[in-house]
Amino acid sequence: MTGTLHEADRYTVFMTSCSILLRMETFHTKVAENVKTHILFFENRAVYEIMWKNFEESDRPQMTI
Repeated sequence: MTGTLHEADRYTVFMTSCSILLRMETFHTKVAENVKTHILFFENRAVYEIMWKNFEESDRPQMTI
């Protein structure tokens, strides 16, 4: 009977470990996506700022991006 309980304990530990690893992977993926979104936002913002400056200062030559 104790052997069966021991196997059940190993299974529980294994499943708990898998669950934790899956949660860590999901968290990591969400963080990475969030970072990519922020980087794209700031890149787009910089491009729009350059375009807006070019629009405001129409007498100056246009910058190529």
